[in-house]
Amino acid sequence: MSVEIEYLGWVTFRFITENGTRIVMDPFLEGDESRGVSPCVAAVKDLSDTHVVMVTHAAQDHSAQALELMKMSDAVLFSPPDVGIKIIRAGIPSERVFRMIPGVQFRIRDINIKALEASHISMSEFEGYWLTGVPLSFIVDFEPDGKIFFSGDNALGMHYRFFGEFYQPDLAILGIGGVDVHGQSLTELYPHEAAVAASWLNVKAVIPMHFRGNEPQELKQELTRRAPGVELAVMKPGERLHFARSQGLMR
Repeated sequence: MSVEIEYLGWVTFRFITENGTRIVMDPFLEGDESRGVSPCVAAVKDLSDTHVVMVTHAAQDHSAQALELMKMSDAVLFSPPDVGIKIIRAGIPSERVFRMIPGVQFRIRDINIKALEASHISMSEFEGYWLTGVPLSFIVDFEPDGKIFFSGDNALGMHYRFFGEFYQPDLAILGIGGVDVHGQSLTELYPHEAAVAASWLNVKAVIPMHFRGNEPQELKQELTRRAPGVELAVMKPGERLHFARSQGLMR
């Protein structure tokens, strides 16, 4: 048994369990050409069979198509409270919205979702004001196929070591780059820091996301130095892998 991992682009992934549960992480499907972020390989209409939508924080490049996807499907949403409030105010029934804070855990269909802290911010404009909330990272437990840690935007900190020791994820999906702001890349977790995070998480493998340049090559070099037992899988948009705790990543 295994979970299928499909990379749609930038930060957006789809997981499909052996029982057919479909989870979409951080739906940013249309991209932003002005910032060098290409559209994903799937549009909202292609994801209408989604059962679970998960959003780490309110930034456009993590949540832009969340509402449209919720309208197009019968999915339930797991997100920080500020994102959930906007989705409910836009007409999605509140019973379909799980407003998460760090520590909260829910079982839905055949998976367990654990919300964890992230060193970042969740902030967006709403009805003429700025709405802020608590950014999240997630551990999705596909027992018996293993646990996947999804970082969102999440700076390096000792929380990674705690997550590794206490929750023991098997695979990490880590953001390792950013978009240009004031002529420089706005990056929360640089490749050398991501290698440290992978070591502290004590995962078997890492999939990078949220990058536009040669960051994966830098991460590969840093993993060799700091976490030599960790497999690096750089996925192309549209590529699919399978993962199982007992077998690791399978192409």
